[in-house]
This record gives sequence, C-alpha cells and structure tokens, in this order.
Amino acid sequence: GGCSLPIDYSPNAYMAGSSPFLASLTSVSATVDPFIEFNVDGFRGPGNFVCNRDCATYTAMSATEKAALSTDDQASFAYFCSQSADYGFTRGFADPDRVAPAGAYYWWNGAPQTMPNLKYQTAALEYAQTAYFITIIIVQWADLLIAKTRKLSIFEQGMGNDFMNFGLIFETVLGATLCYTPAFNSVFGTRPLHVLHWFSGVPWSILIFTYDEMRKAHARQTTRGLARRFIRRHRVRVRALRVLCVLGATGGVRAGDQVREERLGGYDVDCMTAHGARAVAHGARADVRCRAHGGSNAVPRKTAVVGAGFAGVALAFELLEGANARGTALDVTLIDARGIAGGASGVAAGLLHPYTPRGKIIWRGREGVAAAKRLISLAVKAEDALDVVLNARCDDADGGWRDSVGRNTGERRNDAVARAPGIVRPARSAKQGVDFRRAFNARLVADIEAFKDDDDDDDDDGATCLTTAETLALCPGLVFTEDVLEAEARADDVGCAGALYMPRGVVVDAPRYLSALWDACSIVASRGVAGTRAMFRTATIDDVEALYDEFDDVCLCCGAAVHALVNADDVPVQLQGGHVLVMKPDDGALTTGILGTTYVAPLGTSRAMVGPTKEYDATVEDARRAGVADRASTRGARAESALRDLALRAYAPTSSWDVVQLKYGVRANPPRSPAGALPLAGRTKTRAGGRRRPWFVAGLGARGLVYHALLARWVADAMLDDDITAIPEDVRRDSA
Repeated sequence: GGCSLPIDYSPNAYMAGSSPFLASLTSVSATVDPFIEFNVDGFRGPGNFVCNRDCATYTAMSATEKAALSTDDQASFAYFCSQSADYGFTRGFADPDRVAPAGAYYWWNGAPQTMPNLKYQTAALEYAQTAYFITIIIVQWADLLIAKTRKLSIFEQGMGNDFMNFGLIFETVLGATLCYTPAFNSVFGTRPLHVLHWFSGVPWSILIFTYDEMRKAHARQTTRGLARRFIRRHRVRVRALRVLCVLGATGGVRAGDQVREERLGGYDVDCMTAHGARAVAHGARADVRCRAHGGSNAVPRKTAVVGAGFAGVALAFELLEGANARGTALDVTLIDARGIAGGASGVAAGLLHPYTPRGKIIWRGREGVAAAKRLISLAVKAEDALDVVLNARCDDADGGWRDSVGRNTGERRNDAVARAPGIVRPARSAKQGVDFRRAFNARLVADIEAFKDDDDDDDDDGATCLTTAETLALCPGLVFTEDVLEAEARADDVGCAGALYMPRGVVVDAPRYLSALWDACSIVASRGVAGTRAMFRTATIDDVEALYDEFDDVCLCCGAAVHALVNADDVPVQLQGGHVLVMKPDDGALTTGILGTTYVAPLGTSRAMVGPTKEYDATVEDARRAGVADRASTRGARAESALRDLALRAYAPTSSWDVVQLKYGVRANPPRSPAGALPLAGRTKTRAGGRRRPWFVAGLGARGLVYHALLARWVADAMLDDDITAIPEDVRRDSA
C-alpha cells in the first residue's frame, strides 16, 4: 500500500488476463521466477510509503496521505478492506496447509490473487525443492575437494585427477539439465531457477572448504596424535602386559619368556635352533617345548586353512601365534593340492613396496609392508634354525614344496630368502614422471614434521625421485621415451622425474619365503600349550561342507580356486591368468628390481623373474594347473615369445639372458572401491551344510605380498575371538 503500481492490478482486470505486467512476460510457467513480485519499475515504485498490503496501514493513514494515493491504489485498498475476516491478509490462515479460499487476497507475479491458486503453491514448492537440490550440488563441490587429501593442501596437491574433475563438471551439468529442460521439469518436478538462487549454497561451500584447509594446515604443523605416538613408542609394553594378563595363571616363567620375545619383536635364534631340532624330531607335536610351562589339557580347536599361498601360510602362522598369546590350544591343518606356494603365490615377482603406478601410497601400504617384513624376518630365522638339524634340501624350482621332493630349496640355499637391493619404477611417459614428482612433493610436505619429531622412522621407506641420468646409472640399459626426456629438459614448476626409486624396496623369493614361514609355523606350534600343532595335508578340496565333519573352523585362502568352493556372489573376485619367465641373468647384470607394467625381479645372483602376461579369460580349471608350464606347447611358446618382447622393452639387456623356466598362475583380483582395489576378508553368505559360514581371504590380486600379513593378523584375531569386527570395514565382507 502507498506505492504507485505501474500495472492494472484490479481483480477483474487480472482475471481477464489484461495485466500489463503479466502480458509483458513470455512463457510465465517456464521462464519466470514464481517469487518475482517487482520489475525494474517495481511495486515499490515512486512514493513515500512502505508497501504494506493490509488494512491497518490504510486505516492509519491521514486524509492527506490517502488523498496522495492514486485512484487505483485507493480502489485496491477499498476492495481489500471490504472483504470478510477470513480474507484479511494481516490475520492470515489458522491452518498453514489450508488452500486459499476463493477471494483470498495475496500476490503472485506482481498481481493480486483473489481465487484459489494451486498452481502457484505447487510451483513455489517445486522451486524451493529445486533450489535445495542445486545447493546440495554446490556444497558437494567442497565435500569432494576436502576428501581429496588428508593433510596436504589442495593448492599443493593440484587438480590432476581427471576422473574427479569430470565428476565435478558432470554433476553440475546434470543439475542444470534437470532445472532447465522442460521435459525433465515435468518428470522430476523441478523448476527453472533464477541465476541468483544458484549461489545460495556458495557461502556454505566456501566455509567447508576454508575450514578444512585450516584443519589440514594445523595437521601439517602438528606432530602425530598423542594416542598414536604413545602406542607406537610403548607397543612392546602394551603387548607384554596383555601376555601377562592372559598367561599369568599358567606360570611366571612362560609369561616372562613371552615378554622377552615381544621386546625382541620376534624369536630368539638360539632358542629357535634347539626348539626347531625338537620340533623336527617329534613331528612338531605340542609336547615339545623350549621351556617349561603349565598349559591345560583341553581338547584343541581344530582349524583348516585351505590354500598354501601368501594368505594361507601367513594365516596359519598368525592363528598359532594368536592362540599361544591367548593360552589356548589350536590344531591348524594347512591344505593344498599342489604344496606350499604351488599356485599363483609361487609365480609372484616378490617386489615388496607400498606404491601405486603414480607414486602414491596405497591403502595401508606402509603398514602392510611393515607387517610383511616382520613375517619375512621370522621366516628367515626359522629357516636358519632348521638348517642346523636339516641340511639335506631339494630344489623347489618345480613350482612349490612337495612331499616327494623333500622340504624346500636345495641349490638356492646360498641365496637369501629376501633381499633389499632397492626397487626402481622408471617413468614410461611424461605424465607418469610428473605424477612421480607430485606424489613425492606431497609426501614430503605431509610427513616432514612427523619424521622430524618421531624417533621411530620405520614408516619412512626413503622413496625418492631420480633423474633419467641417475636412473641409468642405477640400471644401465633402461630406455626412456622421448616425451620423458623432453619433459625433464623443460624443467617446469612441477618437474618430470625419470623414475621413482625405493632404496629399501625388498625382493622376496616367494617359494623360499613361504616354505620358511611354514617352518616358523611348526616352531610356534611346538611352543604352544598341550594339543597345539601345525600339520600340512596335500589334498584337493571339492566340498567345504565335508571339512566341517573334521574341523571346527574353516578359512578359504585358495585364491582363484575359491569359486570352485563357494558362490561367486559370496566372494566377488575376477580371475586373471599370466605367464612369467624365470631367466638366468648375465653376471652382475642387474641388482635392482625394476617395476612397471612389465617387471624384472632379481631373485638372488643366478635368477631373475620377468613378466607377466595378462590373460583375462582365465578359469578355475586354469588355476588348478598353475606352476611350471610346458614351453614346447603352442600356448607356452606363444607366451614365451610375448614375454621376450615385453622383457626387451622393459630392460634391453634381457635379450642375452637364458630362459630357465616358464611359469603360469591365476590370481584373483578384487572389485574396485573408493579406496582402490582392496582385498576381501570375512565370512561367506552361504552356510556349509547349514552349519557355520566359512571364513575367507581373497582378492589379494597384484598386492598379495603387501597385504597378506595384515589380512592374516586381522582374520586370525576374528577367528580366535569369533568377532568379525576385528577385520576393518574397508575389506570386511559379512552377510548373514
């Protein structure tokens, strides 16, 4: 009221559709913001009065003020104030959900409304919902950006993830399409938004982004959390306290020795040597011990582990070690049709490192490497201990350990189970070289303070970037592409690395390591309470249900063969076959492991492994024939020729190396997840014969060496405590 309107807004004129304001608009339902009440000349227009559309304002006006109103204003106020109390705008409606009654006086699109207008009410709701939907998209921009890094600023990390950038653009374009496409307006109930209403979520998006940048800046300037630092520096005492609590009732000598072993982080070699002799002499039975103890005579829990690869042997070890720590008896039987490391694990290159092809740390990569190194160390000690009492060994070059050929290696006994010659991943493209440099800079910024204040630097693997010249000095014979050399020569702000170098990278002789780890299982079993033992059985398992006739618990660690025992939906892995060449390098030709799409892994001084081919049509039956392949067969000859070409491109000096063996294996790759291709562990959905659901470890893929020790520890704790939550959610599978 009190404003001069530049339109004819009388009820009759509006109902007749003669409003100049509405007539000036095109396609009102599709293009006009339903909340617009003013144009550039606006409802407020020239005048001295606030536009209060109620009778109180009109009544309070003086005669002079009323006379100043235009004739249309006076007619409008007179009409409005003459209506019944139900229509008074100042009194409103008692029921907020009530539809406006006929003659109600309210405004829409710059004109008074005097009849029920469900179209307006529906449009207003749709417009509000559309604005809320677009606001969510705007805020999700910030949510996605802050989740990109844990500590590093997005300004340092950059926006090099093309998939993420595509996602940002796609969700915005999709939102706009749903807003401004008439067909989608009808289907989804959306409305075309005024451009200003796209910005209602921007302040909140900026707030979220700014807060997280401040949090990351604080995290970079602050050392690792107090709780983590306390646990890391005092974990020995914590574990010793746990042992004392569990074993206190079984004898002080036993608990005291356990505390000593925990402080050493492993097993005493002298004790293991004497203990190993007894374990061999008595068949690794539980009554053979290195010291006196007071164990119970309870019937041991019988557990079957199917599969003697990385996951299976490591799980057997962790189960026995965990049972000893809990003071309980456990009878573990490791079952495999082809012996220790007879499957894909025996074909693995054995390059232990925590990095992706772009130079970033994989999910729990450093933790996995540390756990794997611990088991490798214990395996080496066990092998050394048993060397004292068993010197006659046979070579396991046929693909794994067999009862018919003795224990494990013979002629390779002079080579180490694992070596740390370092691993280098050459940049095969300029983009990969830039990614190496960016990832290195990101780790440097994120970890520099932690390294400065943490005296336990086990997490620091010393990875760094090399130039092409430095890489060639390390591995003469490597060839770089022209784009890598040109990008390095440009020397822009980020830079292009010639290679990612891991000086502490470990090369593991997989069959040797797994055989030695099984030796450690026998030794740990003989240290357990009465009834604890570790047994190996060569057998083919076709029915999981039958195992429960003999065992209390079953865990399937049989890699690609798991689909022969359970439904594919229970364990969703994809099979990938591959051949590798075992070659004899020239003397001193290669000491550092070469990583890439094709790897070259030096296994001691007399052997190197090169591969693999990638064969995505593998089946469960293919997995059963893993091991040494026939080079004379058509398939073998084709695979050897392909590997020769791959080896030549990866490392030219391999052209003069002799081929010792051609091996074949099938690995089980896990499905992709937001955190990457993570392994799977848990229980199957299907119960075996209506009994307990079998446990499983699967999907280690190309990262079996990194993850096997971690998974074994988690699954062992879950099985021993019957608590599946001991397995982290990221890898846990459990559907009752």
